[in-house]
Amino acid sequence: RHFYWACKMERELGAECAEKILENHEEAGDKAGQKEKSGEMDRQNDQAGLNLGETKGDCGDLCKQALDNGSLVKRPEDVE
Repeated sequence: RHFYWACKMERELGAECAEKILENHEEAGDKAGQKEKSGEMDRQNDQAGLNLGETKGDCGDLCKQALDNGSLVKRPEDVE
């Protein structure tokens, strides 16, 4: 979800605006009960979406490719 949302926002709003929205989203809200590495996983997937937002192709297809090639973090336990 984070990758796709970041990719779409980068295309619609531009990188600077998308980055600010993503940063605010990650900093806001109730994080009680969230695994420690969940936020880092979200941030890494946000960045991957921003990085590919300028790439030609459908964001959904790019997300599937990133998932298949191991570019996305699938579980908080996988955060390095």
